[in-house]
Amino acid sequence: MDKHYYIKHIEKATAPLSKVSIDDIQLTDEKLDITKYETLFMTSGYSGGKFMWKDIILKTKQGFYLFIRRHSLHKTIIDVDIYYRQEQHNELLIFIKPFVNLLTK
Repeated sequence: MDKHYYIKHIEKATAPLSKVSIDDIQLTDEKLDITKYETLFMTSGYSGGKFMWKDIILKTKQGFYLFIRRHSLHKTIIDVDIYYRQEQHNELLIFIKPFVNLLTK
């Protein structure tokens, strides 16, 4: 999949970002508390009396960008792309295992 235009915008302002992808994660909203991250971009829909996000870009405290996509608005299957500066690779290795465990448990 092509990079989201918001990620391209970040790269223009900073430098090219590396990416790691995690596909087909079964998610419930309780597993991912988006309030723990800075929300940079969101596409959402309104259904069943509440807003649900479809695509969201979050920024972590470490400076990683999480691009999370639901397969459809009502589905709990997501894909995650984590964008990072190459010099953050070691830090990413520390971040990714607990993050994946959070999403998959």
